[in-house]
Amino acid sequence: MNIILSHLAFLFFSILILYLVRKENFSGAAHGLISFISVIFVFFITFSFHEVSNNKIVLFEFIENAPISFYIDSLGLVFLIISNLLWFCVAIYATRYLDINKYDKKGDFYIFFLISMFATNAIVYSSNLITTFIFYELLTVATYPLVTFKKDEESVNSGKKYLYYLLGTSIVFLLPALLLPIYKMDPSVYSRRYFSSSNQIITFMH
Repeated sequence: MNIILSHLAFLFFSILILYLVRKENFSGAAHGLISFISVIFVFFITFSFHEVSNNKIVLFEFIENAPISFYIDSLGLVFLIISNLLWFCVAIYATRYLDINKYDKKGDFYIFFLISMFATNAIVYSSNLITTFIFYELLTVATYPLVTFKKDEESVNSGKKYLYYLLGTSIVFLLPALLLPIYKMDPSVYSRRYFSSSNQIITFMH
């Protein structure tokens, strides 16, 4: 299996395991370990970059000319390294923070934390706008329980605004912008390579 798919599959099945076990002591240690292993995946990808770079992986195509697909390029590798190192640091901090403040339902926090990390990596790996859009929406939904984790009035109100601004506007404006090119423009508009020059970006915006 390609290392990119292996990385995403590892995170996906880790989420399932945490959901099935749902023991706070296990989840706390496991989500830190999973974050660390994710960093190891990133280092493997970095050292084998020339083998995996620009090697597009198509999972399936539910919209013509707009498949769910992944690949990694140089800029994506930079974001991949930064994001996974940050997720690992946050995992260490969050575990201690939740223990000190004696929050309830810490297992739920760890699950949504890992879903958010999975979505972030999928966004970095995405090779077209449709894939980016799908996993960006997943990231928005997965981070909502983290925003409202305290369950007090302030956090719930903040969570509602969070969903309104991110989920609402992206569905209303971004989804039509992504679907219209299927009928009016070349399918290559969905590819990252389409945006390799400023002229192509201006063309897309018009």
